[in-house]
Amino acid sequence: MKNFILKKEEKGFTIVESLVAIGMLLLAVTGAYSVAQQSLQHSYIAREQITAFYLAQEGIESIKNIRDENFLNSSYAWDGGATGSNISDCFTQSCLVDPLVERLELCSSNTTGCLLEQNNNVDSTFYGMYSHYNPDVSVYDVWIGNDAGGNWQSSPFTRTVTLARTSPDEISVTVKVSWYDRVRQEPTDITLKEILLNWYPLN
Repeated sequence: MKNFILKKEEKGFTIVESLVAIGMLLLAVTGAYSVAQQSLQHSYIAREQITAFYLAQEGIESIKNIRDENFLNSSYAWDGGATGSNISDCFTQSCLVDPLVERLELCSSNTTGCLLEQNNNVDSTFYGMYSHYNPDVSVYDVWIGNDAGGNWQSSPFTRTVTLARTSPDEISVTVKVSWYDRVRQEPTDITLKEILLNWYPLN
């Protein structure tokens, strides 16, 4: 008597099943990549916005500091100051402010206007900082545009300061930081305003 052994027929994936599996895998990978890309773009936008906000706040604080130094120096009016830091110069034209070297001047006096430069030399004391003047030079009257060392490079940010007198003892300070958003492909800006008071009226 002969014994017959039935072998179970083994089946593989059909072409259609393989294509469906590949398609589902591609959808999963593409979705994850799209989410990661959007997250990177949003983080880049947030980084620039935070930097711009702090640059604007720095501008406000720099004007306050000049005002306070005028109080300490009886030779200057509270809304005046020495050459290179005279608040009254900025009532009619836009000014640049540079806290690293404590300067406040008209944007037109700089070859690059109110464009901020950033130090990209990791070995520099001023690495990562923004300025108009070159603080690496012992005499703080050298524009970064004349920096032969190349430690400073143009940043995407432009900061302008405008002042308006609202009363004899009150000045409105407006600091605007603008840049080009390379993710959204459009110009963007942030503006901060604050009132500067003559808190020492006898000055």
